[in-house]
Amino acid sequence: MSKLSNNWYDNLRDRYFSTDTPASSPDLYPEPIVPWIAPRLNSEIFRLILRLGQTQKLSQGEPLFARGYENEDLFVVCRGVTARGFGNLSQERISLSPPGRLAAGYLNFFSGRNAAEHCYALTDAEVCRCPRRLLNAVLDKDSALAKLCMIQFEYCHLSDRLDLACHSLLDAKDRLKAYMMSWAVVYGDLHRGEGEERTWIRMLSPMPMRVQSLIVNASPNWVDRMIHEWRKEDLWRRDREWVLVAPELLQEAYVWVRTLSGIKPDLFPMELCRMLECLREQEANLRRQNSGQV
Repeated sequence: MSKLSNNWYDNLRDRYFSTDTPASSPDLYPEPIVPWIAPRLNSEIFRLILRLGQTQKLSQGEPLFARGYENEDLFVVCRGVTARGFGNLSQERISLSPPGRLAAGYLNFFSGRNAAEHCYALTDAEVCRCPRRLLNAVLDKDSALAKLCMIQFEYCHLSDRLDLACHSLLDAKDRLKAYMMSWAVVYGDLHRGEGEERTWIRMLSPMPMRVQSLIVNASPNWVDRMIHEWRKEDLWRRDREWVLVAPELLQEAYVWVRTLSGIKPDLFPMELCRMLECLREQEANLRRQNSGQV
């Protein structure tokens, strides 16, 4: 995998921590649930996991727990990106857990049954590992917190179902667009270059091409050809560790996922650009609120 810069890691992490949601409400940051990227974790749950668990550093490719091991812990990502491959030992058709999101342990948290999941560090990463018994002891005494935790796990399951829907119903070209749309929702901003009338979505590089191929279940050469076509059509521009993508390239995928998710029309606008505008405006309000400016 191509080497990712420290700046890339920092920007990935800061997208979560710069908009840390107040503990009083889990819904002040209604980021859309998208395929392939684990939903944002409520900050109150995140802080609790950090308090109860222990952090550990992982090298690229290192598993969160051994294959065949009955995992009894909940993992959250603090830095880097981990991969989740359910019932899959070949490390293909993966989903991502960036910082501030659950990496493993939510599938069987309450039942305790063995879950078929293979989770490993996709980049050099740092995770917090929280024993299920410790977190359960807290949740048993706080029904509101337990409900909040259940909501978070439900969000993760909904994202996983969107993964399956994309693989079942979309061809490779549309899967690639759907993944880029998901990354844009989480890490994209609207951008207009100097002297340009055209609006772009500017986002962190959406992982190396090898990773993109694992996500959409296509060969790296095919992904490279697709992105080359987008460049030729001036729909995709690369600027070091940043990417500029034309909104019209991702709009159809956004509408498809939005419709499949059954999202209420008044929750997220139909246009991807408008949704990003609303989402980033809300992030700015949260930053001001957290810094005491509101």
